[in-house]
Amino acid sequence: MMESINGIMDSLTANGDKNPVGLQYLPAELIEAIFQDLGVDSCKSFRLTSKRCAILGQPYILSPRLKLFPHRDDFTKLMEISQHTYFSSQIHRVEIYMAKADDFHFRNNLCLQQCAKERTGSAETMEKSMAKYQKQKGLEEAFADDFCNPEILELAFPNMKNLEAIDIKMEECLYNDLVLWDAWKMGLSKAEPGDAEIDHFMAILRAASALNLRVLTNDLLPFGIWDMDCYRPDLEAAFHGLTTLKLVMGCKNLRDHHATDSRDSWANKLNKALKGATNLRELHVGFKLSFSAVLDCPPLLDGLMLPHLHTLILEKIAWHPEELSSFLKSHAATLRRLRVWAFVSKKDLKGNTVDQPADLEQLIDEMKEHLQLEKLDVCGHPSVLCQPAEIFWFHETGLYDENWEPVKQHTGSPSVMAQRCEEYVVHGGPSPYGRDIGDLFS
Repeated sequence: MMESINGIMDSLTANGDKNPVGLQYLPAELIEAIFQDLGVDSCKSFRLTSKRCAILGQPYILSPRLKLFPHRDDFTKLMEISQHTYFSSQIHRVEIYMAKADDFHFRNNLCLQQCAKERTGSAETMEKSMAKYQKQKGLEEAFADDFCNPEILELAFPNMKNLEAIDIKMEECLYNDLVLWDAWKMGLSKAEPGDAEIDHFMAILRAASALNLRVLTNDLLPFGIWDMDCYRPDLEAAFHGLTTLKLVMGCKNLRDHHATDSRDSWANKLNKALKGATNLRELHVGFKLSFSAVLDCPPLLDGLMLPHLHTLILEKIAWHPEELSSFLKSHAATLRRLRVWAFVSKKDLKGNTVDQPADLEQLIDEMKEHLQLEKLDVCGHPSVLCQPAEIFWFHETGLYDENWEPVKQHTGSPSVMAQRCEEYVVHGGPSPYGRDIGDLFS
């Protein structure tokens, strides 16, 4: 491997400007790909080759975004970077990939693929893909002791003075193979994160407590973390000072969480952890699957005052009408982007909490009166184009993606209500509740 890299480096730097494949002629993406797998020692050596190499290679030797994978010796690399005076200051964002395959279901899905693609050469292709899977699995086991090791993290992170963002990736496929990628997308192939991932997450937060952390995201936080009271002080310390927080929770242990006292509920614990996060500009809290909306949701936003809040996303969470209305009014001066899931949480005649599709008429009237939104996204609302038998089909896809760029709606059943709500609140259009149903089709 190193001989190949050295050969590439020799060809890139030979004969100065007369070299037709010199570094200066390559696309930026290719240069970054070449240097991505270089160790710190190789990076140092390349910088010392010549002034020209130092200038040309500097932007790509070490990206400000450091990616750490479980099947590579990346935590040794992290330690080496943190101990280097110059390189440690170049890292601004760390992405840690934790996704795992459920071995049993993943293999079954590979077999299903093989049966569905019976053709010449398919068996050989499947065999090669399985070999890659086995190799990567073996590498993950080999580096498991160092992956998110608290001792490594606590030694490395404090030396990275410019580290401002940490992204925990528990959903993205780690296999660079089309067959494995297709199997990954099939049902049950992904292992649901559990206690081990919670321990990794908390080790990261503790190690980052000495940093001036501004951004923290987790795309599949194990729900079981809320059943562990010992983590609350660490969560509060980690959230303090953040400007962006994204927590999308998984569903493992979800059905076992039945707090008899609202003070023991996940929402109350998260609420307390957020009380000190007064610098937040973007708050994104939610669940991965839509059926999570039926979970009892005690007040989540009660008493929160986030004076700089610009963006609020409540994804697949049923909300209390009075609580949400009060929160929105108290943040009207700064709130510009809002996404809510169109379910409300109410008490039935027996006193039990039940979740049901929201009547948005009063809420959007209050939004129009009190807020100055730039973008509004109401997800999960029944489509007025649904047939009676389909009335409980909801739109999980919002009007905007994660970067608040418009997304293409399903052509057969567009989210009419979401579009009408935004048109009314943001652009001063007619109220979706002030028109006859037949007018919506005109």
